[in-house]
Amino acid sequence: MNQEREKFDKLGFSEVIDHIKEPILILSREGKILAINKELLRRTGFTRDEAISKNFVDFIHPDHKEYVISRFLERIGNINSESQEFFSMIIDKNSRVHNLLISSNQIIDNGEIIGLWINLKISNVSGKFSEFFMRVQEISQNIAGTLDITELLTKICESIGRILDFPLVYVSLIHPEDKELYPVAWNGNTKYFLKYENFVNLHNEDEIPEYFVLRNNKILIVNSIRKDSDEYGSWKEILSEENYHSYIGFPIRLGNTTEGILNIFSQKEFCFGDVEQVDSLKTLTNFITVAIKNSRLFNKIIQAEERYRGLFYESPNGLCLINKELQIHEINPKFLKFIGFSVKDFHVLTDFKKILSKKDYKRFYDIFNQSAAEKLSNSFESMIEKSDGEMRWIHFTISPLLDKFKNILEYLIITRDVTDEKFAELAILDSEKKFRDLFENSSDVIFQIDKSGKLEKVNDAFETITGWKKKNWIGKSFLKLFPKETWKDFLHNISEIISGKTLSWESLIQVRDKEEKSILISVWPTRNVEGEIVGLWGSFKDITEIKNTHHKLAQTNIELEKINIQLEELNNTKTEFLESISHELKTPLVPVFGYLSLLKDKSFGELTKDGYEAVDNSLKNLTRLKNVIGELIQMAEYQKSTPVINLQVVDLKDFLFPVILNYVPLFKEKKIDFKYDSIPEETIFLRIDSEKMSEVFHQLLNNSLKFTNSGSVEILVDKHENQVTFTVKDTGIGIPEKELKQVFDRFYQVDKGTRRKYLGIGVGLSIVKEVLLSHGVNISVKSKLNSGTEFQFTLPIAREDTE
Repeated sequence: MNQEREKFDKLGFSEVIDHIKEPILILSREGKILAINKELLRRTGFTRDEAISKNFVDFIHPDHKEYVISRFLERIGNINSESQEFFSMIIDKNSRVHNLLISSNQIIDNGEIIGLWINLKISNVSGKFSEFFMRVQEISQNIAGTLDITELLTKICESIGRILDFPLVYVSLIHPEDKELYPVAWNGNTKYFLKYENFVNLHNEDEIPEYFVLRNNKILIVNSIRKDSDEYGSWKEILSEENYHSYIGFPIRLGNTTEGILNIFSQKEFCFGDVEQVDSLKTLTNFITVAIKNSRLFNKIIQAEERYRGLFYESPNGLCLINKELQIHEINPKFLKFIGFSVKDFHVLTDFKKILSKKDYKRFYDIFNQSAAEKLSNSFESMIEKSDGEMRWIHFTISPLLDKFKNILEYLIITRDVTDEKFAELAILDSEKKFRDLFENSSDVIFQIDKSGKLEKVNDAFETITGWKKKNWIGKSFLKLFPKETWKDFLHNISEIISGKTLSWESLIQVRDKEEKSILISVWPTRNVEGEIVGLWGSFKDITEIKNTHHKLAQTNIELEKINIQLEELNNTKTEFLESISHELKTPLVPVFGYLSLLKDKSFGELTKDGYEAVDNSLKNLTRLKNVIGELIQMAEYQKSTPVINLQVVDLKDFLFPVILNYVPLFKEKKIDFKYDSIPEETIFLRIDSEKMSEVFHQLLNNSLKFTNSGSVEILVDKHENQVTFTVKDTGIGIPEKELKQVFDRFYQVDKGTRRKYLGIGVGLSIVKEVLLSHGVNISVKSKLNSGTEFQFTLPIAREDTE
């Protein structure tokens, strides 16, 4: 604290404020008084030593402390918050209460709020409100002696109407039995209530604005009854007849529920547009709440002792009654539980001093004496260690109970366990810390702009990406960071976001070196507790390198496309060459094959044994060459374009058996067991190109014939549901597992090299795959080296009448 005072002393505040004729305070961030001028000391009677280092709110009237603290916290926590004057009360050295009008100014050093400059106007604040609060305070001090709640509320309504010049003020409460809302007290204007009863009975509750306040627990202001929307049409007609132009309704909360409404009417339009006035009127509900709460409690005590005792002992709050000497009259189990005692101590405890530690008792005793002097309730919080070692936060409220002569009868001590609330506060603080960490340490720029488009907050990543100093941009138009040609799209997107959407888009941003960077920006709306959009949050990241990479990839893709076109042209040239050379080779083979066949058939006479063998070998090699040329022609045909498929509905046996019959003698010649007995006898229709599907089985059986030297080859046909699965399996040489993915590639050979044992150019299985794919079917292969191979595919069954 001394360091803080020295820091402010260097700024020269202490000397400056002593020359100012109105009361001035200088407060630290924690609310401690660092400097006070002579004028304020003169008016309050305190010495400088008595005031310095004390907390300012210690001098504020207890009923106003929480409100004053919230106002100061807002000014300390937000460098952009605006100062507003507000009403409160201060207690001087002689316990006299003075009205205050408080305003605050932030003291900023190096961009940080280090304290507050407080201006006080004493005994000259809102004359009518000052008179009114004094009157209500006087009424509220008589609560203990006023058991008739209607009488008490009527006095408050009359005071509001008379002092503040409102023609109609009334309080409505929920009836405990039928739960309807009824007016219970007003300021004498009964003409309206003669109509009110009929009005309530004839209209739905949604048409009465009081129910809006009741359900939503929010203040409702109708500043112009005749000009505003006619949401509450019938209600407004009655009010217009009475010449009322403005209305304001405040919720009256008892505990966690709203149990009534304070309604105030004015004959002036826009009467309730002043924030200070609304805040002051809102304070009225605190007095009314206290009045209703205590009056109900005391009425129950007097009317039914047993009912009171049940309420006292079963209360969810801890309750204790003590006298002026701090001797305990009564104490409930909840109170004992909160402070760590057990029920067995119920009849043992007589002295309240035994309940608290020395430290807590000193605090309690000071507040107890304050309540006794002021005859008002006071509160404090303390952490209590229970008998089992558990630490709990307990909220204590000391309320003096008065007789009708304003003498203190005894004190009601109310306790409430606020541990969970404290943990919730800590969780909120932890959440805020995590947000700050994320905000400050994010590599992306995170920003906040207000509804006018000005930059309010931005993290350090802003300087890294843009090169600009963020302090130079706070308060400036965020739009100016972007090139002018992007403004139209930017403003269009912002208008969409203000309507409630969250949008992301790419844009350009101007950086300090006069260059532009590409960014990906996301923006979303922020709302207040009423759901209104009050500003925008957003983030953006630098995607310049990504955009450049995409551009390079696009250029690479263009180059690759050119290469693909060249490769395709080369492939077409190759295909045309294969097709041409194959036909050229096939043409002379026909006569050669014919002449050799005539020689073998002895059409030109007898041949020697050697001549016969030579002719026979020549025919075999010509047959082999003819097959190779046939495969080349087929391959060229499939490479040239997608094969044309002539689909027809045919019987499975009609195209399959002719192929099988061609291979029966060939397998028999190699002494291989050829099986096909699984083909169903029933008619099975398939919608296929039978010629090309015959070629599929020809290539598969030829493959098995070529690579199977012993064992068996089998065709399996399995009909299930609406499809047929075909399997061709053999016990041949098999295919290495690592080469299975290549078997359908063109020119693939299991047996490689110029001296390979198995002949062929390796295009048969590629033709099989092309044909099946043209039918919309895939083929699978299973194989193991030296253990055979299995090919399998499935075709759908067609109806005979399918076209």
